[in-house]
Amino acid sequence: MASDELIWTILDKSFCSFKNKATDQHMCTNPMNVDGQCRMVFCPLANSKYSTVVEKKGRLYLCIKTPERMHLPSKMWEKILISDNYQQALKDIDYHLQWWDHQKINRVKKRFTKLYLVLRRMRQIRSKVQHKIKTVNRAVEKRLEKREKRAEQVARIEHTIERELLERLRNGVYGDLYKKKIKQDEKKKETEQEDEIEVELEAASDDDEDAFYPDSLNKFEIEEENEQDIEDIYADLEAASDDDNTSVASFGSTASQADMEDLLRDLQDADIKKRKREQARSNTKKIRYNYESEYERVSSSSTQQH
Repeated sequence: MASDELIWTILDKSFCSFKNKATDQHMCTNPMNVDGQCRMVFCPLANSKYSTVVEKKGRLYLCIKTPERMHLPSKMWEKILISDNYQQALKDIDYHLQWWDHQKINRVKKRFTKLYLVLRRMRQIRSKVQHKIKTVNRAVEKRLEKREKRAEQVARIEHTIERELLERLRNGVYGDLYKKKIKQDEKKKETEQEDEIEVELEAASDDDEDAFYPDSLNKFEIEEENEQDIEDIYADLEAASDDDNTSVASFGSTASQADMEDLLRDLQDADIKKRKREQARSNTKKIRYNYESEYERVSSSSTQQH
């Protein structure tokens, strides 16, 4: 259009708020500029037919400007959302700009590629752990270091005083104070142990009398009952052997040598079992006596305390 050249001559020769003058060339800061250079081909104000890509809230939009909408400033730019897929987005650009010049289409694709890479890089950085950088006040840091040193010195003095006091207590500088403390601790431990034993014995006394004694006592009683028959047999054999020598002689003459050996072996086994039973009875009596004496001692100490 004729107005495009007129607009460009005004902007190029006179003032433009988006123009940024550099040493080599002028740059354009207009967000709709497709390349960023201040030239008539790239100027969005001096071209009635223009297209570019912009980014808003992480999404890319294809913006198209046509002469048919120049009389409507609010609807001058048509915004089309581009797909997040790169290949599909290029197809969308080709579809909406299919009757445009190839150079303009390539410029739009280049701008879209740059913005696409920028957004992808932003997502990668956002997904990683970010380290916050904070300024450090050197005066505050020095003040804290001095306080820390003073605190360490005070703590060191306290430790030395504590060690010195303990050493004096052990050496007997303060008299029997240290020994009295040890004796009090020992008495306290003894009373705690006696209380625990008393509680256990009271709980055991509520149950049956057999539950107070260990399982070995019941075991010995069962063995005594079961082995009573063996004792009777052993007594009968001894009585039979003491009746008269004639019966034994006659029995030896009639019995075989193997039967005599079996009989002697049985007698020896019975003698061994009898000794074991006597040993078990003595052990049982000792255990009973120890438990009863312990129970009497604890009960007497508890009555004295009350």
